[in-house]
Amino acid sequence: RRLTRGIIHLAHDLDMLTCGKGVETAEQMLLLKGIGCDAAQGWYVGGAVPPAALNHAIARPTPDAGTAREMAPEQSG
Repeated sequence: RRLTRGIIHLAHDLDMLTCGKGVETAEQMLLLKGIGCDAAQGWYVGGAVPPAALNHAIARPTPDAGTAREMAPEQSG
């Protein structure tokens, strides 16, 4: 957790957004959200879909995924 938090803070200090990959559980999602990760991807957020179903998959809400703005805590400066 400390390493992940440090990498996220370093990226933010460099004005970069972060994306947690391989998120498979609600616990992992909450951990990333809690330490300021901007976005997440993985089976918890949504599995692979065939190209024909992509528009439908993008339009449906995902569990607690949110957008980068919703997931990151407000940053000043």
